[in-house]
Amino acid sequence: MKRVLLIISISFYIFHCYGQGVSKADTQAYEQYLTKTFAQYYPFSMLQRVYKYLYAYQEKGSIDDRYVFTDDSKGRGDTGNWEPADKGEGLPIATYMVGKEQGFSTSIRHYDDRAFPDSLRFIFKQGYAEFRSKYPKKSIAQKELIEALKGFDKAAHNKPLFFADIHKSYNDDIEAYVKDMFKSSILIDNKQNQRFLRKPSAEKMQNDAGVKFVIGIALYRLWLTQQEGKDEPHE
Repeated sequence: MKRVLLIISISFYIFHCYGQGVSKADTQAYEQYLTKTFAQYYPFSMLQRVYKYLYAYQEKGSIDDRYVFTDDSKGRGDTGNWEPADKGEGLPIATYMVGKEQGFSTSIRHYDDRAFPDSLRFIFKQGYAEFRSKYPKKSIAQKELIEALKGFDKAAHNKPLFFADIHKSYNDDIEAYVKDMFKSSILIDNKQNQRFLRKPSAEKMQNDAGVKFVIGIALYRLWLTQQEGKDEPHE
């Protein structure tokens, strides 16, 4: 049940908004306006791993659903061979306890017993670093996103559910929505990012507007792909 908690919530988050099939305008609008946002620096699979790890950690320190980091992971965009710490293959899982002597039994993978292990922290921080490297002044990214969302809103028929949030909480004011997100999100604001790194929590991730935005973009793209596949002629 715990394992599907995030999947259930994010599935509702996007699919609730669709009442009709995909149109060519939706695909074109996505490609033109939603592919170059800050979401590109945070792979959905990485955010999902972080959330599941933090959620498992807060449940009485259980190691179920924890993940180890393998040498096959090459950085942003590729989360590598993440594997459950309790997989039970018979292969030894090396231990790496921060502040204590290292006890590696293999150089291939390690297990870090903290709420936010180095393996996940590295990818999370790398995404933020690449975002800020591209946008030293986040005000520029903010302005670009406002323009992109306004353009998408006019062009697309079906939209990610964060547009429902914009309608309900911001009275369709895209600019106000983006400005609030840029002030409060752990994925965008340096102060919020550092606070999260010092004290990470599954609840903080679940409620973060930037995380919801990234999930919305990822699942919208998934929905487009699935709908386009249905429309293809069968031989």
